[in-house]
Amino acid sequence: MKTQISVCGRFLRVERPTGTQRSAFRLLTSTMDFLGEHRLTVFTPSSAISTIDKLGTRLDVKRLPSQSGKVDHLWEQCIWPICQPSDILWSLIGTGPVFHPKGKHVMVVHDLNFILIPNAFTRSFRAWYGVAVAQAAKRADIIVCFSEYVKGTIVKILNIDSDRIRVIPQGPGIAGLDFVPSPMEPIERHSPYFLCVGSLQPHKNLSSVVTAWRKFRIIRPDYRLKVVGKPQARFSGLNMDLSSLSNEGVDFTGYIDDNALVDLYRNAVAFLYPSLEEGFGLPVVEAFNCGCPVVTSAISCLPEISGGAAHLIDPYSAEQLTEAMIKISSELCYRDELIDRGFKRSKFYTWANAGRQMADILRSVI
Repeated sequence: MKTQISVCGRFLRVERPTGTQRSAFRLLTSTMDFLGEHRLTVFTPSSAISTIDKLGTRLDVKRLPSQSGKVDHLWEQCIWPICQPSDILWSLIGTGPVFHPKGKHVMVVHDLNFILIPNAFTRSFRAWYGVAVAQAAKRADIIVCFSEYVKGTIVKILNIDSDRIRVIPQGPGIAGLDFVPSPMEPIERHSPYFLCVGSLQPHKNLSSVVTAWRKFRIIRPDYRLKVVGKPQARFSGLNMDLSSLSNEGVDFTGYIDDNALVDLYRNAVAFLYPSLEEGFGLPVVEAFNCGCPVVTSAISCLPEISGGAAHLIDPYSAEQLTEAMIKISSELCYRDELIDRGFKRSKFYTWANAGRQMADILRSVI
């Protein structure tokens, strides 16, 4: 029996997607390949942009009235769940409708960071996500997340039965990286650099990176630190003067396209990701696929996701991060070992794997 599945396409309005929005888009397109006769209909706000064109003709796209900006959150709560006619509602972006009079709700929850690290978010953002994430998740029929760590936090904090929660993998956010890991390009010896990737949020722990970087640069002044990303309005301030760091060998690239990002991964000495809290850690998988050694935190989901393929540190210790940078930059055999481990680990994190498991979950509620 053919079933229509209604997808909340609010995230398609974004012109420069974050990791969460990249994940939603890739999971949607990958799941389509495994649904068989069942058909997806993506409902989007009327303000959604050309990202829709990338979805092709394999599903229906219907626009519902809306205005741009924060009004889209109300669209997700009030217009989409009422106007859609399907038996199953699927929310991918981490938020969802609290009330859905029609159909069963399958909701993807990326993390509970707004609860776990409240000081990193604005008060209005925390209040809204208390509704759009916490209350919606409690009323969802099935919750999907991307790590056992997040599943555990949902059970503990939201008091939701673990039987309602499914864990599936993700793939890299960059298109084309989830087939065969890319060969490592030679390091640019004339300008070696370490790399950080992610929106400049307080819990990404850039302050610790800068502290470690200053100590490392005393030893190796020929190195640079490249930081990809920019601050977001929903997060509290970084309390750092970013402009002053350009004189200390730090380059802020802002938002860059996928091709430029792949080049940065492939040519970096290592990728630094000492995050204090993550639900998955998409850049870690991207770095693995690009042959870039990873230094990341020994807390939250990151040991689970890296699976022994990364150099783990205490993210609260800038000294450990400095030591990791020294070790990887000076011990090439160890660096090659991390690259090899990353390649092997990356084979588990493919969008084909994620799409197959997501399709099975959707079929289970039909």
